[in-house]
Amino acid sequence: MTNNEYTVPRGMSRGCVPRDIRKAPLGSSIPMFDRLTIPKSEWSDRLREKRLAKAMLSDVRDIMGPAGGMIPALNQGRDPWCWAFSPVTAATLARANAGIPYEHLSGNAVGNKVADFRVRGGWSEESMAAHENTRCTVDSILAGGR
Repeated sequence: MTNNEYTVPRGMSRGCVPRDIRKAPLGSSIPMFDRLTIPKSEWSDRLREKRLAKAMLSDVRDIMGPAGGMIPALNQGRDPWCWAFSPVTAATLARANAGIPYEHLSGNAVGNKVADFRVRGGWSEESMAAHENTRCTVDSILAGGR
């Protein structure tokens, strides 16, 4: 059996849902693209320049959160929703890097929407699709939006 044919049998572990490999093949959520490769000999100099210019993503995280502070880390608690929280964190950092003001995006909102309010595992492709199609902010949830 190849990796592309494998699904975990239903009921094998808590919250396990079989993945339809035909609809979402392994690796399908990672688009392949051509990109320029930075020669290893340039890594140190480029990294030094980014640090001096305060142009690292970590620098952006430190100043683009609430009231100009750090963007807070998300906490999924005991829920098996790393697949929902990871893309939400990535979207939060991408927004900050683009200079868009901070908005508390919700991994729980994405996880609940995708999992139909069941505690179950999933994969990032589901989360990214839900995040693209939903405004999953904490404020919209508190206001009763979905």
